[in-house]
Amino acid sequence: MTPESIADFSLLAAKKYLQSAVFIDDNIYNQATANPDAGDIEIRQPKSVMKVVEKGGAPSAEKAVILDSSEQSNRPFRTKDLVGSFAKHGIVCALYQPEKDFQADENSTIFNLCQTADLVILDWDFNEVGVQGARPKVLIENLIKSGNRVAPHHVRLIAIYTNTPSLQSIANSLFQHLEKIEIKPELINSPLRLQVQAGSTRVIILGKAGGVGRIESEKSFTVFEKDLADLLLREFSTMNQGILSSCALLGMAAVRQSSARILDKFHSDLDAQFLLHRALIRDSEEAFDQLPELLGDEFKAVIEDTEYRPYDLSRFVEMACAGVKVKAHASNWKQKDRPGEEVLREFLHKPNGLSEVLNGNKKAEPIVNKPNNLVGSLADMCSVADTDAHCRFAALLAIRTQYQTKHRDLGFGSIVLNRKSDKYSVCIMPPCDSIRLTADTYFPFWELGGSGKGHPIIVQCGDDKWVELAFIPGKPSKYMRLVSFAPDRTRNIVMATIDTNQRYVFKSQDGEFEWVAQLKPSHAQRMANTIGQQLSRVGLTEAEWARMVFAKE
Repeated sequence: MTPESIADFSLLAAKKYLQSAVFIDDNIYNQATANPDAGDIEIRQPKSVMKVVEKGGAPSAEKAVILDSSEQSNRPFRTKDLVGSFAKHGIVCALYQPEKDFQADENSTIFNLCQTADLVILDWDFNEVGVQGARPKVLIENLIKSGNRVAPHHVRLIAIYTNTPSLQSIANSLFQHLEKIEIKPELINSPLRLQVQAGSTRVIILGKAGGVGRIESEKSFTVFEKDLADLLLREFSTMNQGILSSCALLGMAAVRQSSARILDKFHSDLDAQFLLHRALIRDSEEAFDQLPELLGDEFKAVIEDTEYRPYDLSRFVEMACAGVKVKAHASNWKQKDRPGEEVLREFLHKPNGLSEVLNGNKKAEPIVNKPNNLVGSLADMCSVADTDAHCRFAALLAIRTQYQTKHRDLGFGSIVLNRKSDKYSVCIMPPCDSIRLTADTYFPFWELGGSGKGHPIIVQCGDDKWVELAFIPGKPSKYMRLVSFAPDRTRNIVMATIDTNQRYVFKSQDGEFEWVAQLKPSHAQRMANTIGQQLSRVGLTEAEWARMVFAKE
């Protein structure tokens, strides 16, 4: 890989990740042959543009140029070119022409098709009198709702690809529809604002080229079939532009491309061995609960063996730093009369005077107006659009992401809040002792501090509250507590209940403990190792003079 900028890197990642697209239109098939139109029939004449209604923050529309049918081009729409534009990138593009009165609810065929595609391309005026886009709006609404409810981390790009004269009027109509159902859409900051963001879904309004006349400002959003894939690839990469997001896309693409090798490792000849293994351990644990770790190790091996970083890493980082946003610190510190943000931007890709200060070099060029917490100020300066980015990154490294919302279990590494004392603790019960429970069981907890020298833990409580905690080694008599919990009778583990505020709560005779986060195994194991050392300290008698003398040396 030889990208020199973040934008190039993101585009490369998008090309490797995207595999499927679906084009949905009510005029795909030649009515005489029932085959996809190869370009030998004329497209329908455009319908009258809808009346624009100004409301709230909806984009304003310029007056559209509506041509008389005799003045409009009769250039045929080439479905073959559209499919070919995706094929050259290795993306499979399905064609689907729904029935005239098709449904767009979550149980419909068209919804299921769109739900699984990486890219969705929709016509706007499906067999309608006028161009209100009634069915596309319902379909987009349901896709957004499903994404927010079922898979909140799912990223989806939808393109409205239409022969309607005014693209701005479509953006208006869609924006107002989403506002009305309280989805809270946002307009992407662009000259025409023909891109609408709602949660993790982005909708871009595009015009089919050659069929109608459009105002000058909308011509850049008018696309020929052969160019559609290139434009959507760029749009998808812009949606997910960034170093970490691009690496995530490359990692997921690697797992997709290695599916055959992964399945070969888990072939059916091993089923009997797995069932034997399960039978041998059934009295202590469930073998099916071991599969996520087993599969995760294989996925991790695939990602680790994938070359996902640019070859010339130094050059890439230097170029990337030119576009990365940093902000000035409140102290307005400087070094050699250079503003702090300039010094920081240079530090991100090569050692400089700031490096010497951080390394404790007493001969380093002094920092004027130096903040009390220099490293903390650097993290704050790197949190620009997202002011909590430094906390979010720290949590990403230490806290396990919860992709399901059905339940929370109490086990090794669970961080809880004692609602009575308002103190945080981490569960240090060994994983094997947290399962197959048949009676009330005592779980050990280590109390976490809000400050002090120790291992930092940054957790998010709710949507907008970040809590900085610290694991502080010390005497078990001070930090360790035992709390008894009753297991769930069906699953034989301790499970949380959901209270009226949609919080997960573990209930005990000693009080209520709110689930806060789950540490990643390595971070929890480091704590357990430190606690084990505290519990295994040896007390003995020795000559005091010798202890004091040798301690000073």
